[in-house]
Amino acid sequence: MNAYEYLLLVGCAKNKMDVATRAFAGVISSGYGATRLIPPLEYGMGKDEFKALMDEYFPGALGKVVNLATGRKRGAVPEDFRSDEYEGILRLLLDHLSRKDKEGERMAHAVAMACLGCDTLWQSMGLPNRKALTELIKDYFGPLHKKKKGDAKWKKFLYRQLCEREGISPCKSPTCEDCSEYDGCFGEE
Repeated sequence: MNAYEYLLLVGCAKNKMDVATRAFAGVISSGYGATRLIPPLEYGMGKDEFKALMDEYFPGALGKVVNLATGRKRGAVPEDFRSDEYEGILRLLLDHLSRKDKEGERMAHAVAMACLGCDTLWQSMGLPNRKALTELIKDYFGPLHKKKKGDAKWKKFLYRQLCEREGISPCKSPTCEDCSEYDGCFGEE
């Protein structure tokens, strides 16, 4: 997460203490900050839906904090965007929504995009710790929360679920090699 952009977004938020607001702020700041840590959320969600999310959660921030035309043609998705991977995780999350509403769908987009980052999922989402991510998953994706056993990290768990769905073996999160917690996730279970 890019701390400066995150703080600017939270400063514009309607509900600064809401976990969903903070998760959206983390994903957005990771994609639109000075250093792009994940692809911009607009790529997966679409420009109109992204603008609606910004207007609802962070009124006034779109022009001040997030410039949708940062260094690229407006609306153009770069060739290195891993759309198949994003779409697979998104479908998995949408199929396990507890909250079948607009906020649940938006959260599915945010989690799927954060999965493309190299940090742990809770860090890419700007959450304070793994416990906060677990609570968010429990609230938005209850059926997935119930499936998870043991101490597997969430990103690793989601990719394993996706691999099982697709019949892919062996399965490993493709963005994890550079993570500082790699040994904790992929060591002995």
